[in-house]
Amino acid sequence: MDYTAARGPRATANPCDADTYPLFDRPPYVADLVVRNARGDRALEVRVIVNHFKSKRGDEADNAPRRVLQAAFVAGLLAAADAEPNAVALGDFNDLLASDTLAQFGGEVNLFARYVPPADRYTYIYDGRAEVLDHFVATPGLDAYYLAGGP
Repeated sequence: MDYTAARGPRATANPCDADTYPLFDRPPYVADLVVRNARGDRALEVRVIVNHFKSKRGDEADNAPRRVLQAAFVAGLLAAADAEPNAVALGDFNDLLASDTLAQFGGEVNLFARYVPPADRYTYIYDGRAEVLDHFVATPGLDAYYLAGGP
């Protein structure tokens, strides 16, 4: 696939310089959507950023810092949406809630941390241990919109 061309009014070019080790093996997919209620009389513009950050397999001395950089980049995409505060980053972040990776989203709302009881916070079970590796991080504006009743 060719990720060098950005399309759409708010598209972002590939953050990886040519001939360098890319920040993303799988660049985030950014979609600007209009979500309408069932009656069709209300609509909400939402930016959705689907992610698959660097795996924990292999050398964590290399992988963990790369996930932090990937998260910082995606957090920047969410921050850019602050003028239109309805945005969400979701997917496989390959890191835990208390990690440096998730700390990059400090101004945003991690829906697991806010709404899911600690005993129920898991998306992955490995060797009998339940962990959250997949996340749903929303801008405060989107979170407030749904708390107020949404569409």
